[in-house]
Amino acid sequence: MQVFDRNINDDTILTFRKSDDGNNIVDIESGSDWSVTGECKSGHYAGSQLSPIAHYNKIFWYVWSDYFPGGEIFGVPHNVENISASVA
Repeated sequence: MQVFDRNINDDTILTFRKSDDGNNIVDIESGSDWSVTGECKSGHYAGSQLSPIAHYNKIFWYVWSDYFPGGEIFGVPHNVENISASVA
């Protein structure tokens, strides 16, 4: 799991949603397509990189789900020991 600063410049804070194909994220403000690594692949901000925020990322899904019922983690799908997981 990675956390990014949503400020793309001094006056714009981006809001994200999952892309239609579920593999990336899209900012609502410009419709630009971002990878789960924070790189803008296409759109108004193409070539931009979101700044990562240092954090403790040893969260387990069951802990997250206790605090955010119905919350969703998405990213590049991986198969770990026959269990489908999503890693960002």
